[in-house]
Amino acid sequence: MTHAERSVLLVVDDESTVCRALSRMLKKYADEIITATNPNEAESVLEMGEVTHLICDHWFGPGQPLGLDLVARWKKRYASISRAVVLTGTDVTQLRAQPGVYQIMAKTVEPRELAQALNLQPRE
Repeated sequence: MTHAERSVLLVVDDESTVCRALSRMLKKYADEIITATNPNEAESVLEMGEVTHLICDHWFGPGQPLGLDLVARWKKRYASISRAVVLTGTDVTQLRAQPGVYQIMAKTVEPRELAQALNLQPRE
């Protein structure tokens, strides 16, 4: 498998339990899953240039940038990201997607739906 065919998913959420749960649920859809619990950690991973897919939490707490803003910036800056989704625990209809954000989804989304939004197919 060439580098271009590999799927590397970055999951960014301030709750490590959410990162672990998403990693477990999506392991059959990505060749590699990397987690980060804050935007700075995510930036370090993105600098490597291997991330092809991104899931980012929307709310990191007071004084922190919003996930929608982070993803819009990251998608513009890191060309390796082919698809990005923002997850939120709040009402999805209250948020508007920014350029680079493919979809905004509730954290309760089914793994299969999340994989479809990321355009990831089950690996064999």
